Amino acid sequence: MSTPYPTMHALSDFADAAAQIVGALDRADFFKVLGENLQQLFNLDNFIVFYFEQDCAAQLVHTNLDADELLRQMSPYVSGLYLLDPFFIQSNSIQTTELLNLDEIEPEGFRESEFYKSYYKFIDIVTELRFVIKMADGRWLHIFMEREAGKGTYSLDELSRLKSLEKFIDSVVSRHWTWRRIGESLMQSEKTPLGFGLRSVIGQIRGKTLTNREIDIVELIIKGHSSKSIADLLKISTGTVTNHKRNIHNKLKIQSQAQLFHYLLQDLFALGVKPR
Repeated sequence: MSTPYPTMHALSDFADAAAQIVGALDRADFFKVLGENLQQLFNLDNFIVFYFEQDCAAQLVHTNLDADELLRQMSPYVSGLYLLDPFFIQSNSIQTTELLNLDEIEPEGFRESEFYKSYYKFIDIVTELRFVIKMADGRWLHIFMEREAGKGTYSLDELSRLKSLEKFIDSVVSRHWTWRRIGESLMQSEKTPLGFGLRSVIGQIRGKTLTNREIDIVELIIKGHSSKSIADLLKISTGTVTNHKRNIHNKLKIQSQAQLFHYLLQDLFALGVKPR
């Protein structure tokens, strides 16, 4: 399907926005200006920028929301549960700036997962897009662009126009980041190392020892994969997945995915991941 040419009105709006964004380069309010212009162009509710560094807690760079309240709500996510986030998982395969759409990258069954129920539904977000920018190996910047319930999802035209901004976003954010030496500042600031590997926590959940295959199954369950998706990824039958799930439930003395997620959180909290 061919992409429609932008109207003169749309080009004029973008030109005005681009001029303001470029004018804010190397200024302390750069991300505020970027967010305000993207909000105006695309009718966004929430604009959030997080910095992720391998094996460290996420760091909030900017938001149009109350920062203290946002960090309180997202404390478990920031402290380490972002490892279960489809956007973060996708980051590892990104080599240049990309616009990611949750509707396109979420695994089958994700919206029924306890992670989604706990960390998406409570913020009443109807749709989420992110520009994911690779700053260096093991370091990423995520620009969250969210719409709350009542505004509807992004249209195909809006998605196309946002997609066309990838190179522009990459250029201005990378230049600003370098000129302000933000990366150096964040690397030198106090960080909270996660201090655990997700698989090692899963392997000892509730003090029980799971096999490598059972760890594979649990990791995919908590990331939101359905039995069929797990079977496809591990190249086993859905019947085998069901048998593994039954063994896991018996070993951990649980009866549901909700209990599995609950006990995983308990173990993570014991390792320093902060509850809400």
